[in-house]
Amino acid sequence: MSESVANGNSAEKLFVVIDPTRDNHLALERVVLTAKFRDPVAHVHLYISVDVENTDTSAENEKLFKSFNWFNELVAPLQIAGISYSAEVSWSTDWYSAIMKAAERQQASLILLPLAREPRYHEMLISDSIWRLLRTAPCPVLVMRSVENLQRKVILAAVNFQSDKPESLKLNEKIIERGHWYADKYDAELHIVNAYGSSLRYPDRSLLAKMTKVPGNNIHVKAGDSADVIAEVAKEVLADVAVIGVRRRYNRWRGDTSGRVIMRLESDILSIN
Repeated sequence: MSESVANGNSAEKLFVVIDPTRDNHLALERVVLTAKFRDPVAHVHLYISVDVENTDTSAENEKLFKSFNWFNELVAPLQIAGISYSAEVSWSTDWYSAIMKAAERQQASLILLPLAREPRYHEMLISDSIWRLLRTAPCPVLVMRSVENLQRKVILAAVNFQSDKPESLKLNEKIIERGHWYADKYDAELHIVNAYGSSLRYPDRSLLAKMTKVPGNNIHVKAGDSADVIAEVAKEVLADVAVIGVRRRYNRWRGDTSGRVIMRLESDILSIN
């Protein structure tokens, strides 16, 4: 099982970003662990690159030097599991643009991306390059956290049913679809969260239940700032992954509600633009 929505009978293509300076590669571990649940098994493309914006690139950083044995050890789990894979190494200093071009070239269905740095003070420190990727990527992006448990037990899908804009309604559909996919594949609980600002914009719970096909006790409708509410509910239900919508745009990467949501969450995040 890959972490992307099924596409007919054709094998999906998972674009796994590998930071060679890291000791662990959680995205790759997850792909190998869940491959047995997919039919056909997804093809994995390893994109090996250093994000110079967040890495010490001086000669003193010994983690920048890798032998051929390192690559053999990296792909060994894929070979053992019988997963087809390809790989490329990028020396581009334009980390964002290089990933975009490579993902489009590979026709990736999902980009799996490690967090740039370890979070401090309960915040996710995300570089401008990652923000750009979240907002403009041609497919969903899964931002990985350093979690020990690779099994998904609780999925939280954040929706906004107050808006009647066509693009918002379509995004809600995608978020709910992806949430159900996760829950079905991992035999996990699916929770829905919808924040609202005032009683005049209180979302219809019966409509939420009908549209999401989620039990009422797993639907969380709370008043307050969206970022605060989503982070609060994620903590309450112990969410392993949060599925959120990110506004697609090509300038001013940071800001707006989705940006504040991402900064507050401590779980893995699947962003859909």
